[in-house]
Order: sequence, then C-alpha cells, then structure tokens
Amino acid sequence: MSHPTLAAIVSAIALAASPALADDGNGNGNAYLKHTPVEIGGTLHIQWGSPTAPFGPTLLVISDGIGPSPWPGLGSVCLDLFSPGTEIVVDQTLDAMGNASISVDIPDLPGLATLAPIFACALVIDTSLANPFSITKTVGLYLENPDSCSSTSGNLGVPRAYHTATALAVDAFDDETEVLVAGGGGAQGAFYAPSADATTELFSPMTRTFRPGPMMSEARVMHGAVRLASGLVLIGGVNGTTTLDSGFVYLEG
Repeated sequence: MSHPTLAAIVSAIALAASPALADDGNGNGNAYLKHTPVEIGGTLHIQWGSPTAPFGPTLLVISDGIGPSPWPGLGSVCLDLFSPGTEIVVDQTLDAMGNASISVDIPDLPGLATLAPIFACALVIDTSLANPFSITKTVGLYLENPDSCSSTSGNLGVPRAYHTATALAVDAFDDETEVLVAGGGGAQGAFYAPSADATTELFSPMTRTFRPGPMMSEARVMHGAVRLASGLVLIGGVNGTTTLDSGFVYLEG
C-alpha cells in the first residue's frame, strides 16, 4: 500500500464517498455500498451488498487511484486496477439478507487527516440476474479530525445571507447526502442588508463543491425550508419586504 500508516484501517476497509462516478457502478442489479462519516478517533461503520443476492459471494477492492479501468466482462470500474496499491481486502459471502458490514476503530492520530484518500468498490455476484456481476459505486477514504473545519473546493455561485441550507437525506450512512442552499443574496459583506434571490445551489460533501440548482418561483430571503419525510423540500416565503403566499417545492433528482 502507498499509505503504510493506514494499513490497519485499509485492511478493514474504511470508506468515504468519491468525487468521480460515485452513483451507479456498472448498473447491474441492486448492489450498494454506504458508510458512516470518517472521523479520526471514532468508529466507522461500512455496509454493502445486494438485497437480491442472499449468501452471494462478494469482493471488496481498494486502490490508491480512482481509475476508471476496464474490468473484462464487467464494464468500467472507477478504480485504478493496475496500481500497485490495488488489492482485494474482503472475500466472503453476504448474509441471508444480502448484506455485509464491518466496524472499524480509527486511531486517534490527527496527522491522518493530511493523507490522500483511498478508493474502493465492491463486487457482488447475484445469480438472479442474466449478468450476475454487479459492481457498486466507487467510494474513497477521506479521514478528518472530529469537530474540524474543512474548506470547500469551490465557492457559492453568489454571496448569500439569510438563506436556507437543507440536508436532502437523513441517514447515518452519510456518504451521499447533498445540501440544498436556497435564496438570500446581496453583495459580499452585505450581511445587514441582504437582498432576495431566486437561485439555489447544491453542495456535495463528496467533492466539497457547489453546483447550480433549480430557480425558485420567486426570490426569497429570511425564509424557511423543511425537508419532508417523502424527500421533498418545502420552502416558504419572504421576499425581503413582503410575506409571500407562495411556496417552492424541491424534489431531489
């Protein structure tokens, strides 16, 4: 491995989300992989498998490179399969529900946060499919100190104040949750005189970047937003001077 300090962690597969092609794997079956946040000095929980493949064979592969690489017969894999730092670290069968899981205690060594990420994905064999080889999304290990502040890789598209920021999922395995940032605007530093804005942005914790979201029906500032159990986000309304009688509903995806 190119990260010898992480050897004990990597052998137990400590994962976080990857910035590239992180959603679909090779598109076969229902293979998944998810994890809890990766905190130095904490415990990391990882789960993967396929609900349609009870007792199915599975491999967990790690690499110090993101790829993609061709995997003959399986498609393109978002790992550098030809790197010396690539290895199979778990070779077992899924349980009766089609799941595999592991818990890892991460050493309390703050210096781990400076190391580059390691990437991983899983292969699940699901005999219920015509092509039984399912590859999960690719994920990467980003170790961070607890209660630390990490900078983003980009800035908001516009300066904002009195906006809302709403997490789009509630899941302890928080490898995909994006944040919807809506409304609130004005010149940078204009905290005491914000203007209404109709734009939204989506923050991805996987890449620590923002991208444009949908336009709201009306500009808003000092408004409210709530995520409903269905996954919809309901945004209420003040446009800066007037209470609005309209709302805006955001549906993820």
